Amino acid sequence: MIQPSCYLTAVRIGFPMRTISVIIPTFNAAQYIGLAIESVLAQSVKIHEICVVDDGSTDHTQQVLEKFGRIRSFRQDNQGPAAARNRALDEVTGDLIIFLDADDTLDRNAAAALTAGYERAIQLEKNVGVVYGDYWLADAAQRYRRRICVGRVSRDQLIVDPCVIPSGMLVSRDCVAAVGKFDPTLNFGEDWDYCLRIACAGFEFVKIPEITCVHQEHGESLSKHEERAIADLLKLLKRWAGDVRMSDKERARIRREVARTLLRRVRQQIYSRQWDSVHASLAAALSEDPSLLRDPFLISYCAVYVGPFSRETISFADVKRAVDLTAETIGTVCQRLGISAQWLSAGRKLAVSIELLLRHRYIAAAIDALVIGLFHPWAVLSAARTARYEWARTRFFRSH
Repeated sequence: MIQPSCYLTAVRIGFPMRTISVIIPTFNAAQYIGLAIESVLAQSVKIHEICVVDDGSTDHTQQVLEKFGRIRSFRQDNQGPAAARNRALDEVTGDLIIFLDADDTLDRNAAAALTAGYERAIQLEKNVGVVYGDYWLADAAQRYRRRICVGRVSRDQLIVDPCVIPSGMLVSRDCVAAVGKFDPTLNFGEDWDYCLRIACAGFEFVKIPEITCVHQEHGESLSKHEERAIADLLKLLKRWAGDVRMSDKERARIRREVARTLLRRVRQQIYSRQWDSVHASLAAALSEDPSLLRDPFLISYCAVYVGPFSRETISFADVKRAVDLTAETIGTVCQRLGISAQWLSAGRKLAVSIELLLRHRYIAAAIDALVIGLFHPWAVLSAARTARYEWARTRFFRSH
């Protein structure tokens, strides 16, 4: 067992001595898994057990795990992160469960803060399912690091926004017993699906002010996994759209999110030069949400990546070509449907201006924005809202 250093604090303030299990699924993360385990061993409160499930790694993960004598490790054929977490859920015995991804690390006081937050909520007679906090975001080389502030999580938000990441998330044993396990058919978004199921089961999400973990983004994640991620996300959203627990209003919001996700597929197909598929994906998005044809950001959705890493692999000339191709494709659709496409010029300029801004070419971006503002002020007013939305979605894609 891991010895406590401030465990008596919880006892003195009247919190019961609940046991804590930490679950770490891993796949080919030998260079990170040791740091993840060490961050759990260094916790300021007693950890009942650390359960690591190796999901069929082909690197030297097993050799790294053998160095740690105080963990429970299991190996299985590669089945995805959901199946790995499910295996761990079958094995752990703690009252409270903290999830941690193999390439992330827990803050030293994460377990103490999460369990204290859980106990406070229980004393307030809340039906606690999940406790979570903010986290540090870093790339693999630690080139940038900033605090990600997670807001209050509710069913209403989770309908279209994943909100939280698995790392540093505490789930109660009662919640797991009621909701069940992760969906093993999803390799992407399985944590979002799980959180939404928790919310729909009537459990509450409790926010604590402390930072719980350092979460890493990897430069190759977006391009390498985007196509598969989009497919899984569409599967998840369409399933929830057909769920009987969803109201008509919630179902309409999900359909809009389906349309936005299909536009990401358009973008992915444009940059991977899958020209034959672009028209079909765009048509599918517009059938889910016809109002997109009046959205000045439609071209931006299809041509501009908001995340910082895309600037390293996609040139400005590539983006301009994508903008032109998207505008031409949308113009063809509008002509076929007999819809005015007068906004296409503003939409094209807006997409280029956003890309210039993201590349820190502020003067050129400001000039374009000024022109757009003079002739299309309504487009500029909604730019900040759309940018925030796209940044949140990009961060979610890069987190998996």
